Amino acid sequence: MKTAAETGSTKRRFGFGRGLRLARPEEFDDVFKSGRRFPGRSMVLLCLARGGGEVRLGVVTTKRTFRRAVDRVRVRRRLRELFRRNRPAFRGCADIVLIGRGRALSEEYVDLERDFRSLAVKAGILDRDAGG
Repeated sequence: MKTAAETGSTKRRFGFGRGLRLARPEEFDDVFKSGRRFPGRSMVLLCLARGGGEVRLGVVTTKRTFRRAVDRVRVRRRLRELFRRNRPAFRGCADIVLIGRGRALSEEYVDLERDFRSLAVKAGILDRDAGG
């Protein structure tokens, strides 16, 4: 019997491939114009329900909030990781945009995850009792 690493099932379940990303400016614009906004301590979650498929993510970090490029990249990486680790528990189909706030850089990962999960529950894409 093959292990999960050999079959790639874990990679598929926890991966973050192209199909899970918002890439085109029009996709971001749709979420910004029509999506619901859920502000948190270290991020803002914007959510727009769509017809079918999986939950997709776009991450925004502004130069105004994070002056140094290395900080913007680090926050984007941390927010993508939150999405990637919680993706198996998502329900429904939506486009999500996460906007990093200043606290996202210095906040402990467990606090970031707590903030993300509470926002996802408010947005209706994650069950309150979902493990994680």
